[in-house]
Amino acid sequence: MRIRIGAIFFLLIIWLLASVLVGPIGDFPLNDDWHFAFPVKSLLEKGTYELAAELPPNIFLHVGLGYLACKLAGGFSFTALRLYTILFGFFSSVLLFAIIRSNSQKNSFWISMGLLFNPVFFVLSFSFMTDVPFLFFALLSILFYLLFLEKQNWIFRYLGLLAGLGAFLVRQPGLLIPLSFELAFFLTNEKHRKNTLWLFTVLCFLLLFYFSVENILKSALGLREYYIPVGSIYISSIFERPAWFLFRIAKYSIMSVFYLGFFFLPFISSVFRTFFKEFSPSWLWAGGGLALNILLIIILGSHGYFFPYGGNILYNLGLGPLLLRDVWVLGMHPLPRIPFLIITFIGMVSQVNGCFLFLLFCQNLFMAWKRKNELLIFSGLLFILYMPLMMVFSFFDRYLLLPFCIILIFFFFERKSWKPNLAYYGVLAAFIYFSIAATRDYLSWNRVTEYFYQELIQEGVPVTDIDGGFANNGFNTKKNRNPNANFVITFSRLQGYSVIKEENYYSWLYFRKVSLALQKKE
Repeated sequence: MRIRIGAIFFLLIIWLLASVLVGPIGDFPLNDDWHFAFPVKSLLEKGTYELAAELPPNIFLHVGLGYLACKLAGGFSFTALRLYTILFGFFSSVLLFAIIRSNSQKNSFWISMGLLFNPVFFVLSFSFMTDVPFLFFALLSILFYLLFLEKQNWIFRYLGLLAGLGAFLVRQPGLLIPLSFELAFFLTNEKHRKNTLWLFTVLCFLLLFYFSVENILKSALGLREYYIPVGSIYISSIFERPAWFLFRIAKYSIMSVFYLGFFFLPFISSVFRTFFKEFSPSWLWAGGGLALNILLIIILGSHGYFFPYGGNILYNLGLGPLLLRDVWVLGMHPLPRIPFLIITFIGMVSQVNGCFLFLLFCQNLFMAWKRKNELLIFSGLLFILYMPLMMVFSFFDRYLLLPFCIILIFFFFERKSWKPNLAYYGVLAAFIYFSIAATRDYLSWNRVTEYFYQELIQEGVPVTDIDGGFANNGFNTKKNRNPNANFVITFSRLQGYSVIKEENYYSWLYFRKVSLALQKKE
């Protein structure tokens, strides 16, 4: 496997420049990352592992690495935690680069740029959320397994298993990575006694590791009251509510295809060109796909689902959820939005792109099976196992980063002749601008919120009397909502409250100043 150091260095320079433009400095929580920062703070200040609320994912490795980042920084700091995730974001793009480059794809740099400036991936790299570190360990595991397939050196097989366990210690689906590889390897090789025994051994080890973490480690750390047995709940849902289970799988599968189509917009010309080349008669497939998408838009729209479907990270003309009271609780829309027809058009193009991409994925998986391509069968099996696992209890666009990388591998691993064209550069430029501007805005309004919050605390106002939004409320009071607070921080002016103070930040996305208000109940 030959790695181009110059290309990786160029990726690093671009990532550093983008990070400087965003400005990651600021000691404030974002989105759900206070859930994961709370045990880091507890370990640093008390020496004990504590959680603030019920939490489904395993976060032990994530918390441990965050603890080391803060130790190196000299104490607890959201800035240190954010810089740690930014580092993992860069190395995730390097891992994707290495995987695709391993098959002599000359333009793997530009494919990695498609991940680096994926808007959801980009903004999550500037928080302490688990998604980017999980993706890092998942891609690391895939790379080690790829090296094993290339070199037949069992050290890489063990390292792939170890990295998969690392991903599991960030989020439970990480265990699917070694499971998928061992199943794929068994299915594509001779089923002699040695392979059968190894598969059985690995399956037993993964089950033992899973139950040890879920039932022994969590109990030993005193986390039983925060423990949500997602595995048993998932299995019971299949048997107790099969219709509900299948409906959610179907609904979120459709949305996932559309989101993946959006993520793949920089490569849309390649998707369309490949689709029309490989599916015949192409006009029939294209016409059927277009008609199906129009029907799906009507069906989803009649039930109140419009792109981007409220997917948590990506919303109409912005990134990062707006979790202040006026938006999150009262449902107000204080910031500019793209007109309905334009956002619907973007959604429509993403849907068609996603449908074509899905059909190509199915075809490529079938061809990979016929050729016994172990990497693609492994990746395809991982995709098939991962997707339904992440769709039943909740659906967030950030869950689709690993499937996005799998589709990138599928689409480009064997297409050595792919070259970026004008359409790619144009959409990528739009993604770069949107990712940087929207992420900078996201941190800017949270920075203003933190300024108001700390000013009230310095004046002696108790945290229980402040509604500083979902993240601040959770991190400081262990409760997301604070409906009885006398002080509230919002974008909008609220009835029954008087404005004490206003602060502005300049929005790079809207090209104007945006105000936040600190208000007191009258």
